[in-house]
Amino acid sequence: MKILPLFLFLIVSVKSLNAQNWGPTNLTQFNFLSIPSTEVHQSKALSIVFNGISADIYEFDNTGPSWNQKSISGVSEIPQALKSAGSKLYLSSFGLGFGMIYSSVDNGNSFTLDTVGLPKFFTGISTPVGLQYFPNGKIIANLGSAGYWLKDTSATTWEHIDAATLFNGGGDPICYSNGSIFAFDNSGVNILYQSTDDGSTWNTVTNNLPAPFKGDLLVANSQSSRIYVAGGKTDGSEYGIYYSDDSGQNWTKADLDNFIGTDVNGGQQEVKSIWAKGPNIFIGLENDTNQSSLDVLSSNSGISNSTYDTAGLFHDPAGTLYGSAFLEYESHIMMPMSARDVYWKPFSVTGTEKLETEELIRIYPNPVQNELHILGDVKDFSKYSILSPDGSIISGDVISGESISVHGIPSGVYFLKVESRQYSQIVRFVKN
Repeated sequence: MKILPLFLFLIVSVKSLNAQNWGPTNLTQFNFLSIPSTEVHQSKALSIVFNGISADIYEFDNTGPSWNQKSISGVSEIPQALKSAGSKLYLSSFGLGFGMIYSSVDNGNSFTLDTVGLPKFFTGISTPVGLQYFPNGKIIANLGSAGYWLKDTSATTWEHIDAATLFNGGGDPICYSNGSIFAFDNSGVNILYQSTDDGSTWNTVTNNLPAPFKGDLLVANSQSSRIYVAGGKTDGSEYGIYYSDDSGQNWTKADLDNFIGTDVNGGQQEVKSIWAKGPNIFIGLENDTNQSSLDVLSSNSGISNSTYDTAGLFHDPAGTLYGSAFLEYESHIMMPMSARDVYWKPFSVTGTEKLETEELIRIYPNPVQNELHILGDVKDFSKYSILSPDGSIISGDVISGESISVHGIPSGVYFLKVESRQYSQIVRFVKN
């Protein structure tokens, strides 16, 4: 972790006074070489752990905390990745030169082969590189050189996503945001594509990213239309995290130059994981030095306010470990390391005490041009704020009636936050 200038160190120190420390969940007791996958499904946390020869699935017991090996049936290969998809749990596995995909409807106790429609390879399918689940109920399988395959979790047959150009061996980043699939093609053309019909057709997104741009990670904010890409120009310059609030057309580089530099070997320090929900964000970086804790950033008020979040993390003697993912588990955030252990800390999502789906209030019209009208018990709320997707306050005032003027706000995606003494509610709206 870098040594920050004194004034920045003081700011970070003050902000972390009220922060909770990370703590181990004690997966290290098994001395595993790597943790290829951790997932939360139906309020249960599961990890695949690899010992160099074989892999097993362990279930988290938060009373210890500790982990217990989980007995599963139906899988004969080595487990590789887990993905929660609504009521189903998907598992990819690999054998000698081939792979398989399974699904479970009993929380991972038993698995059934789920490969109908996928291209055959030896006695199975091409070894899966990854699994992703989108909010529209679609599961994506990345089969490497065989490309991306998609299906609804209620369907039987997988379908190939026909990209505009050949994706780079299945290694290009892909995400889902605001009704569209976005994919960054790094196979030489370095183009951002968008599909509004589940991958049947693709359109090139004209954007202002520095060209030619190589995107390593593509992540959607689960509570807004913001998408993030980690990457830089193909010559290695201008590396960082960029974000867009208009479906990838206009991008802003996050001010993280004080945190992203060189890795322990002197090369580019890469972003390995991003998790974003509303104004809350966690970022896992490659470590930049040995004999130090992992490099993790976080903020509950947008990416631009990110600070180091390393208190309590493992002290890495070699400087080669990093946080590979972030997951919500009950009232905690979990961070599996690339090896050795999964860390966790108390966490609650900022500003979502009452969810939009609870309909304490509703707003119309949406999209809106001049005035938002509020339906519901307006008298129960005392004040309102209009937030940008990164959590910044655009405007606010006391609630004095059943409408709020948005006339002077530029077009874009925003959040209306209404508050009382007991709770608050956030509702997303679009300003035309």
